[in-house]
Amino acid sequence: MKKFLLTALAIIMAFSMFACTNNNDDNNDQGGSNAELAANASLEDIAKALMNTYAEYTNIRATYDDYMVDMPEEEQISYEEFLSYQLSVMPVEAGSEWLMGFTEVPTGYSEAYCYQPMMMGQAFIGYVFRVEEGTDVEAFKTALTSTCDPRWNICTMANTTVCENYENIVYFSMMVVADAENPHGFTAEQKDGFYNVFVETIENSAK
Repeated sequence: MKKFLLTALAIIMAFSMFACTNNNDDNNDQGGSNAELAANASLEDIAKALMNTYAEYTNIRATYDDYMVDMPEEEQISYEEFLSYQLSVMPVEAGSEWLMGFTEVPTGYSEAYCYQPMMMGQAFIGYVFRVEEGTDVEAFKTALTSTCDPRWNICTMANTTVCENYENIVYFSMMVVADAENPHGFTAEQKDGFYNVFVETIENSAK
């Protein structure tokens, strides 16, 4: 009887291991590894998702509604068109000297997108970089944070810099997070929310 129970237990364990293996294979088929997700992700889509998050957090929709309320019907524009005048998402060529917010031109990336509000009086700017093959991602991040200039915008100054990565895609942003001196900045939850959107956009790219 004891031998029979041991044999039955061994069979059950074998089936359990087989089922787990199949589940792992299914997960790999559906999503792939982090490196595969990063390789297939669109930097433009990531930047647009982050810019849309900025619009949500700053309630640009309310500004649009206020602006349109007294506008003659023939002069009204869609919310999407209004956003295109308020927010900018644009590619940045590798080695471009037009990257704002740095005292030295970043190197070591093969592709980048910048996203920011068109109103330059706001201390907010962000980038997503694809680090080129052969460049150490951590060294690239260190170079960004050591050469960034929170007062790139003469009239205002960011008090928070965020630099994180998902494999070889680097998320970089400078913004104002609310504190005693800046009560009108983003909340800590919103600061983290930007990064969460960055990760979610990459991981959802496989769906």
